[in-house]
Amino acid sequence: MKKIFFIIVGLLFFVHAVHAATDQPLPFTLDQAVKMALANNLGLKITKEDVVKAKGAVQGEEGAFDPVLTASAVHEDSSKTALTTFEAGEEQTSAWTASLKKKVHSGATVDLSWENSRYSSDLSFLAIDPAYSSGLSVGITQPLLQGRGTEIQTATIRAQQKNVAAAERSLDSRAVDLAMRVKETYWQLVYAIQELEVKKLSLKLATTLLDDTRKKIDA
Repeated sequence: MKKIFFIIVGLLFFVHAVHAATDQPLPFTLDQAVKMALANNLGLKITKEDVVKAKGAVQGEEGAFDPVLTASAVHEDSSKTALTTFEAGEEQTSAWTASLKKKVHSGATVDLSWENSRYSSDLSFLAIDPAYSSGLSVGITQPLLQGRGTEIQTATIRAQQKNVAAAERSLDSRAVDLAMRVKETYWQLVYAIQELEVKKLSLKLATTLLDDTRKKIDA
């Protein structure tokens, strides 16, 4: 707070000096003083980071319910000397798999899997070459006791959301308190400058009166 006070004091006296030299209205307004304090206050910046951190924690907890996609592909070529007519000399095997897994708020996990494969060889008696096979499976896993239910699964998310609300309230409170202090300091300085002007005017009048009195005495 002392740092803010001295910054505003310095700026106000600088502006006042410019005003006295140029006889122009003061350009340094109360709104500008408040905006400057809100933009440069270190404590307020730290509190803003706390809000960002709290929101990131919420996103991290919600990430447990994001879908997860995995995929893989395998290809293999083999070549060997066939010892019998029933043994392949050249073989090609390819496989592709993909799965999508997602956890829902009830605690259940849904798993969708797809598999596809291709086989080719130099065996002459194969009816289909290359041969393809595909498979699709769906699995659901639901805990019956421990971890079952939306209330339990989303408890940490709700806790982090409360932390976000608390951090935002703290930020708003600090901002309002800072603005009030800046306004109070600003007007104290304005009144001090006005009082200084009044005293300067009183001094000038007193000096003039003193000079007139001396002239009358000398006359």
